[in-house]
Amino acid sequence: MRKDKNKGFTLAELLIIVAVIAILVSVVAANLFKYIEKTQVTDDIASAQVIQAAVQATLNDALLNKQVQKSSLAGAGDTSYFIGSPGTEFVIDPALNALDGVTGAVVLADVNENLGTLPEFKLKKPMKSGHGAPAKWRVFCDYSDKNNPKVSVYVQDSSTNDVKVLPDPDPDSLYYKYAK
Repeated sequence: MRKDKNKGFTLAELLIIVAVIAILVSVVAANLFKYIEKTQVTDDIASAQVIQAAVQATLNDALLNKQVQKSSLAGAGDTSYFIGSPGTEFVIDPALNALDGVTGAVVLADVNENLGTLPEFKLKKPMKSGHGAPAKWRVFCDYSDKNNPKVSVYVQDSSTNDVKVLPDPDPDSLYYKYAK
């Protein structure tokens, strides 16, 4: 009886095994990265929904409790906005603030009390072509209907480009792609 001294794999067999493993890893990795991106965007959309609801509720509550007089709200087409970085609170941009100083301070204080610090962005890559990664939250308040101000949430990158997240995301952004 003859004993085989070489009981291992040949070089060709090892190369085939390595190639099959590499193909499997590439397929799994591609799906994993898409899943991670979708999860990050979904988390940011959920954070934007919380921000939108808090600002909308604050504005409605302020109007209802007469802390804000309808006469102090801007006219049709006018807006004001809050802006803030994750981990901080919102501030009002005085140049674009359509509310009077007292009203703006009341609304801002209530918004910050309801929200606390702003949530971090999960998405760390560009939001759409030509834009960078998210850097700041930006909330526009439209006062064309003084009884029911409309609130829109945007994300601003470090170059001050805005991408709308809510209520209707920008069609060419990742927020639109995963909002469904």
